[in-house]
Amino acid sequence: MLSLSGAKLEINSSDSVNLNCRDLNINTTGSLNLASQGSLALSATGNITAKALGNTDIDAQVVNLNCGPRTDYNDDALPKFVLPDMPALPPQDSHGGCSHAH
Repeated sequence: MLSLSGAKLEINSSDSVNLNCRDLNINTTGSLNLASQGSLALSATGNITAKALGNTDIDAQVVNLNCGPRTDYNDDALPKFVLPDMPALPPQDSHGGCSHAH
């Protein structure tokens, strides 16, 4: 076991820093900030869970959902989404808008 303690710990590298382990746990009593000047990628072969007792904000130029390659997914095993029967819409008047008294 390697144990480091002190008021502050800083690691500087001009190249990559890699952590390889069975489990990685990060616990803070203050905030946790992840920042990148490039891209940030999260991936898991299991679930990804996010829980906040406050707001969850996503701010991006575009937010895409389910837009990546689906080669790792078994989409055929998912239940099929079926639209419910919708009542027919009433016919519109010849003006193409809502009918109202003239």
